[in-house]
Formats: sequence, C-alpha cells, structure tokens
Amino acid sequence: METRRTVEVKRPVRFFLLLLLVGAAVMALWYVRSRPIDPPSASRPGRSAAFRPVTIVYDAFGIEEGPFERSTHRIRRGETFADILTRYDVPYADVLALAEAARDVFNVRRLQAGRPLHVYRDSTGARVFVYQPDPVRYVVFDLREPVRVYTGRRAVERVLRTAQGVIESSLYETLQAADADPELAVRLSEIFAWQIDFYRIQRGDRFVAFYEETLIDGEPVGIERVLAARFQHMGEDFYAFRFEHDGGVDYYDEAGRNLRKAFLKAPLRYSRITSRYSLRRFHPVQKRYKPHLAPTTPLRPVRLFMPPVTAW
Repeated sequence: METRRTVEVKRPVRFFLLLLLVGAAVMALWYVRSRPIDPPSASRPGRSAAFRPVTIVYDAFGIEEGPFERSTHRIRRGETFADILTRYDVPYADVLALAEAARDVFNVRRLQAGRPLHVYRDSTGARVFVYQPDPVRYVVFDLREPVRVYTGRRAVERVLRTAQGVIESSLYETLQAADADPELAVRLSEIFAWQIDFYRIQRGDRFVAFYEETLIDGEPVGIERVLAARFQHMGEDFYAFRFEHDGGVDYYDEAGRNLRKAFLKAPLRYSRITSRYSLRRFHPVQKRYKPHLAPTTPLRPVRLFMPPVTAW
C-alpha cells in the first residue's frame, strides 16, 4: 500500500516568503521612480517623440499651409486656363486631366480677367491652384494623386447695417460719406424702379435702408439683402419691405401692395450705368475689393420750395 506524504509549509516560512516578495516590489518601484528620463533629442529620439501631437494648419481654402509656398496670379485679359498652368511648368497632359476633372464642376473657359488664382508650390513644382470667381466661392484644382477638382465657400459673417443720408451731390457719394457700401445705390434703384426715376433724384432727397452686409475675415465684401428701405423723393415718401414667399422675393409698400408695376419710372435701369464697371474690382494700390462705378451725372437744380421733412 502506497503511503502519500504531505509537506506542510510552516507559518514562519510563508511569512518570510511574503515579506521577500513585498520587498522586491518596493525596490522595483523605487528604481523606476528614481531613474532619470532624458528628453528626446534630434540625435537620439526617445519613445515619446513618436506620440508627440502634430498640429496641421489649413488656410481659408482648406489647403495645408506647411508643405506649400503660396503666391497669387491675377488673370489677364485673354489668358486661358492652359496658358496660366503652362506658365507654372505644368505638363500639358496634366492640364488636360484637370480640365477633364472639372467638366461637371466648373467651366475652365469662364475664368474672368482680374480675378485671383492662388498657386501652391512645393519642391516638385505647382501642385494646387485655387480660383476665386468672387470673394465667397472658390474652385480647387488639385494635381496631387488622385487629380480632382472641387468647389467650396469661405466662411462668411452677416451683420445688420443701417444707412441713411440726405443727398447733396449724388446717391453714390452720399453712401460713401455715410460709410455705407456703394452697392446699396444699385440695390435701392432696383427696389424702387417702379416708383422713382433715379436719374431725376434731387438734392435734398432722403433715404434710410436696413440691410445685411457680408463679411469675410472681418472685411466687408458685399450686401446680402436689403430688408427694408424708405426713400423720400420730391417730398413724397416711398417704402419697401422685403417679403419671401413661394420660393421668391418681392418688396411691398406700407399698405401691402407689391412694388412691381407694369412700367418702370425710367426707360433705362439705373444700374445699367455700371454695366461696364464692377462692384468687386480689386484695387491695385489699396489691395482690397471696392466698387468701380461710372462717373455720376449732375443733379437737377435745387427746388426752391421743399415740404418740411419729419423726423426719420
């Protein structure tokens, strides 16, 4: 018959082993805490360098700023899309690839003279082109693989403005003196085209307008919409209130009547005088967009008897 032997560990021995394990753990913890940690350097990168956060900065058009050097090309009259890109040493095959990629996005034949084309270059040459048809919209032509063309809109801010004044020389100059966007002159002429002949506005006529102005990076770039206006012409008050309905926009007077009528007050729209000019002309000296309008015509002689004007 086999006899089993059981070896019993005495309590003093078990206590000694437990004490030894605790001592080893304390020594290991002390060693880890007391060991100096050298910061990673360029010659000997440490483990923490691989986990260092990287900040990527993008410009207003969503292009990464770090790898590229950016310049701006002003499109000249008669320049084509191919002319501009080949000037920056883009192979003609890549020009055709961009034009094909842009077929359903943007017509490259509609580049406007005077508009900016931003060029992004790295060590290999021009890689990205950004065209701005206006201060808000932009088109990106990306030569990096895969070649692609897409559009975007810059972040805009809309603020409520009030402009008012008494006409002394011209509506345009009165708006300038009131530090208002001169584009408002064209907007008012379109709103009141059925009530007022803006070729016959006189010295002493008054106006007040409430409108939304669009800002990009704090700089005004245009008028979003006119909300309400009042124009006093030859002693008579004319009102306009914007109202949106059925997907359209119309202006109504204080009695709720639509301002649109069968015939215009002037045979030629007042805004047509600026047809060859621009409200978004880039000023070459001031380096900003500002209206470039036609010269104003002299006003008619001042009327000797004007009805009293109530408080505005």
